[in-house]
Amino acid sequence: RCNTYLSIYKTAGIDGLIVRNNTIADGIMVVADRNKSRHECKNVRIEGNTTAGGPIHLGGDPSNGNVIRNNKSTKPAKLILRATAELKDNEGFTRAEK
Repeated sequence: RCNTYLSIYKTAGIDGLIVRNNTIADGIMVVADRNKSRHECKNVRIEGNTTAGGPIHLGGDPSNGNVIRNNKSTKPAKLILRATAELKDNEGFTRAEK
């Protein structure tokens, strides 16, 4: 549970991260890319979280095995994808263009 956003940002590579069952006042950002280059984002699971209108943002390339499912936003929110991900049963989110 947190009063702000949850961010894993500009890591230069992510493999096997799980963000599960959190209550977050804002959004979730998991981005492997650095300022001038793309980096892998693989096997990330963002599931069972509740946000209050902030986006879920996933980024990285190459990307595979990522899943965003069973998340809920209490206010309208965006799914921002700059990585491939399986999307399933996310309530209150609409997909935004990159």
